[in-house]
Amino acid sequence: MRTRLCFWFWLGFLGVAGMLSGDELAIDGNFSQLNADGKLTEWVLHEWRGFQPFANLAIIPQADQGANAVRISEATAEYGACLRTVKRFPGKSGDCLRIQFRARGVGQLGVGLYYYTDHGEWNQTSVFRPVSLQPEWQSHVVTIGLANGTTGETASFNCCFSISRGMEVELSSVKIWQDAGAYRGNLNLPGEWTVFAPVDRFLQPATAELLAIPAQFGGVAAQTVTFRNNAIDLAPLVGGPGKEKSAWLFGEITSPIECDYTLGAAADWWMEVYLNGKKIIDTMDKGNVKHPYAIDNHVVTARLQKGKNILAVRVVTGAASSIFMLGGPNDLRNIRSSLKINRIIWIEDFNSQKLSCRSSAPPELIQGNPTPGLLTVTGQAVYTTTDTVTITPPELPWAWPGDDAFGAASIRIQGFGQTPEARADANFAMNLTADTGRQLTMRLEHQAASDLLRLVLAQDQEIITAQELPYQRLPADFIIAVNQRGEVVLSINSLADSSSTVFNGQAAMLLDAANLQASLTLKATGNRPAQIVVDNFILGQAGAGDGFPDVPFQIECAKTFDPVKAGWKLAFADEFNDGKLDLNKWYFSGPGQEDRIHFEDGKLVITADWNDKKTRVRSASIYTHQEFLYGYFEARIRFRREHGWWSAFWLCSHGPSNPFHDGFEIDIYEDYYLRSKEPGGEPRRTLDHNLHVFAGGVLKSWNYHSTLPGSIDDYYVIACKWTPFEISYYLDGQLLASTANHSPYDSVTFDPIHHAAGASPLRAILSGCCGKSGGDPAFGNFPEDFRIDYVRIYAYPDQDTPKVTMTSVSEPDFMLPQGTKLRFSAKAEPSPQSKAPIKAAYLFDSGFLLDYKTKPPFDFEVLLTKEYYDTTRYVAPGRAGTRLEFGPTLHAYSVFVQDANGQVAHSTPVLKFIQPTADSTPYLGKPQVIPGRLQLSHYDEGGPQVAYVDNTPENTADKTGTFRPGEQVDATPTVIGGVAAWEWLKYTVEVEADGVYQATLRYGTPQRNLRPFLLLVDGVIAGKFAIPPHEFPDYRTDSDSVIADIRLTAGRHVLTLISQASGANIAYIDFAVVKP
Repeated sequence: MRTRLCFWFWLGFLGVAGMLSGDELAIDGNFSQLNADGKLTEWVLHEWRGFQPFANLAIIPQADQGANAVRISEATAEYGACLRTVKRFPGKSGDCLRIQFRARGVGQLGVGLYYYTDHGEWNQTSVFRPVSLQPEWQSHVVTIGLANGTTGETASFNCCFSISRGMEVELSSVKIWQDAGAYRGNLNLPGEWTVFAPVDRFLQPATAELLAIPAQFGGVAAQTVTFRNNAIDLAPLVGGPGKEKSAWLFGEITSPIECDYTLGAAADWWMEVYLNGKKIIDTMDKGNVKHPYAIDNHVVTARLQKGKNILAVRVVTGAASSIFMLGGPNDLRNIRSSLKINRIIWIEDFNSQKLSCRSSAPPELIQGNPTPGLLTVTGQAVYTTTDTVTITPPELPWAWPGDDAFGAASIRIQGFGQTPEARADANFAMNLTADTGRQLTMRLEHQAASDLLRLVLAQDQEIITAQELPYQRLPADFIIAVNQRGEVVLSINSLADSSSTVFNGQAAMLLDAANLQASLTLKATGNRPAQIVVDNFILGQAGAGDGFPDVPFQIECAKTFDPVKAGWKLAFADEFNDGKLDLNKWYFSGPGQEDRIHFEDGKLVITADWNDKKTRVRSASIYTHQEFLYGYFEARIRFRREHGWWSAFWLCSHGPSNPFHDGFEIDIYEDYYLRSKEPGGEPRRTLDHNLHVFAGGVLKSWNYHSTLPGSIDDYYVIACKWTPFEISYYLDGQLLASTANHSPYDSVTFDPIHHAAGASPLRAILSGCCGKSGGDPAFGNFPEDFRIDYVRIYAYPDQDTPKVTMTSVSEPDFMLPQGTKLRFSAKAEPSPQSKAPIKAAYLFDSGFLLDYKTKPPFDFEVLLTKEYYDTTRYVAPGRAGTRLEFGPTLHAYSVFVQDANGQVAHSTPVLKFIQPTADSTPYLGKPQVIPGRLQLSHYDEGGPQVAYVDNTPENTADKTGTFRPGEQVDATPTVIGGVAAWEWLKYTVEVEADGVYQATLRYGTPQRNLRPFLLLVDGVIAGKFAIPPHEFPDYRTDSDSVIADIRLTAGRHVLTLISQASGANIAYIDFAVVKP
């Protein structure tokens, strides 16, 4: 279930995903069509007696920008005057009108609609929207939804402009667009429902039994319930979770007229919906099919009768849950999506010391994590002022995007101060200033002592809306998106809790704007310097969601789960009853941690405490030797509470770089949010749950928050169920409830479509973590610990899964040029046990969906170009907002298949590496010579994506700044440090003679289980350098790894050294002739 916090401006309903365009109505908005008497033929003063005596109506030629205007004056009637269209335009309830015009005057102008039935009877009016007038000409836009009246269904309407008695107004350039509505009617669903449960699932009531709400039904007495966010969980009513339990729900709608009415419904898993005894929705044959569950899964427009109408619903529960969802037309119209930047035109990410944006006061540039739980470190800017500081991007040409896209400006606000102590009263604004001088502003008003931010959206000095936001939502991305139709969307996407807040509206200033200029301002409003920390100032285009179509798939999301009852076999267990750590099961992540664990009362105790010098806090982390591909992972834990550290139960591999090759990270929980808000205060009860997926040097992350149901001092069994298509989290056997802007679920659940797929085995880890995310240790009381009663891991049963194999790959080479057309064919077979048919096949690259098919043959074609990848979910960012761009890196392809029972299998990944598009040149113009020493810091010239790929924005190893300045590789003249997974370097070499050569890599690492370096000769893998750890705790380059026999021919070649893991320093490769 998708839940969002939405606020509405006065203008009426307006969606994000489908903004208004529609058909333009022929209304003579230029006031040029006159009859023989010189009077308007398409507009007339309304004849109602409340508007009599009539006002004066005059045409003023070329009054506004060369266009005719109409003046309404001398309005002396009791109710003023009203100008309406002569024509009645056809329209139905649910249609939407956008009325655009220019006006000048004093006071308020009313804009509205008069409704008529199909017999021409007056059928009430819409709410008239007030528009504030100015003495000078200004553009305005109003959006109004058509509704039914009380006489009958609305069949036509007039558009009207009204003024009060004594007012005068001039109008010009009136345009009206009508957008046909998808949902009909405007009545709300009943607030209370009558439920009968549990009842016989095969009960077949007579039609007459569905025409009134009974006192008993199926031998069961009535219960009264209400829906929450259009949903109800029937499990408590049907006797608990379980498949094929049945309930009937009855509700009553009273309608003043006979009319069309749109309903939407979803159920896990079967349902029938009746209106006045007639079946209008039926999924009893195939089930809900669509997932995730949402009120627009199954939509129908039926007919309400005048007076009482009875809705009757049969729901039969599925194995996963007992959810039923129902929405009326108003609910369906209010489905809203947050916006995301989907095309970047300019960005300042503050990663470089040289900024492309300008400011009236220079910022302090720092490095920091975007939020606790995000492992990446990004550049951030700290602006401080006692007055006002303004930040502007370079002057860029503004081009309005097409009708379906929005021009957008975005800023990530980390917080009002680097530390809580630095918070001071301040206003921060993001402004869009038009060439007309008018301005649209989003302003955050911050008070240091408040937990709330006041958000104001204003056009010029007129406040459109003002709301309050919790300060704890920061850090967050604030996106203002606009188009030339005057539509505005403000989307606030929190990195802290993955929530979204969406404001929709209209700003008439945009209608006359040829271009806009964005700017940021920070203003001190108190007696202390104001400070703000920001990141990612972006100009671009924005759209709703991720911009990709829905994909059919299913997952279980079981509300409760017991692996033993489900038949999952125990694969690992440690009850910690022996009083010592079983080193056959566990190992420490690094040396010197043994003193941070002990055992009490059959529990493992992991402690955090100051080091001997009292300079930092130390703790311990232990990893399982055993790796697990899928399963149910649970631990009974008592959490910690102090500032300065946090505990975690998580799954990961060493140096993950690709989820189909060497792993990723599932954080079953991290408890840094449990610490008190203020030192010495009461602890909070919030846990954080993350999925971190690495690919192409980019980290994509998603998170949820959940709330502990009891005391922080209690023990809880926290668990994760990881299957090929689902990662769901459980507390004491109950599915954890949460929502997030990246997810359609109301639980802590990740899936491969909205998030990522993983197909690499992982280790289970228990950690005491020390760092910034845990808060300031100066405010903590140490020693402190967290305690683990047991860890149990159950194997995922795969005996009923289908089978899939990659039968052909068009290109056998590992390294492929960009532009290659890569073809895959896969063969899928149903499980021999279940014989459930295959429902779909999905092609993934490095965990992210490229394509899918619902029928064989399961043949896929991938074009290795940026243009192709930009149409796929591969590029969709995680919560940090960083896109995974197509480029020269590892690509790991796998086909997943899902059968009708929801069982999933996947093929063995196929690895490919994409070549750079340009050729590099030798360092200083001279190839290195073989045999001899290949100095690795003398990699080729040509820059990033050509001669190398390095994930750091600049050289972090050479502190002098003199060796290869301006490049990203972390190199000194003799060593390359901190090499990360899938970074690579190219070397042009001259081989003096044909022969078999031995290559010896000099390297250093203390880390275990690192994957080998690949050495390629002219794009072909020639060998692998294994890199076992040395005995020292540092990265001195004192170890050698040998490839014994590489055949080289005389002449010039290009070598490529590719790192498959993070955590080694490298110095050189010695080449010696073994055999001429």
